[in-house]
Amino acid sequence: MQSNLHEVYGYLNSSQLINHDVAVDSWYMEFMEWATEPNQAATADDTFTPSRTDSNAVFSQETEFYTALYTWYRTNVGARYRGSILWASEACNLDGNADAVPAGCTLSEGLKASRFNAELSLAATNRGTDPTTP
Repeated sequence: MQSNLHEVYGYLNSSQLINHDVAVDSWYMEFMEWATEPNQAATADDTFTPSRTDSNAVFSQETEFYTALYTWYRTNVGARYRGSILWASEACNLDGNADAVPAGCTLSEGLKASRFNAELSLAATNRGTDPTTP
């Protein structure tokens, strides 16, 4: 899943359909910046591939990824993106901060849905048709 999130972010930042004057807003990239900070206590014991300092770093273990993501998501740090992440386990979804994982929340079920925000370019939307189609 993590490699797919990297691919979507890369596509949005390179596609001609996207207005590159407006930054792509990605919870995943914000989360990974937080997770790979050298002094991040929440992920200090987690392993990353190829390494924590690589720009394409991903968590080596899926369980570490979801645990760290939930730690980030349930605090003020990730609060801005709560509307962009939908957990598969309903009990995991939060409206406010939580000191611990709520009863009934099964992080290993992963995410049901998520979203990144990007602005379409005027050229891609001005006629409502695909410019490559005759």
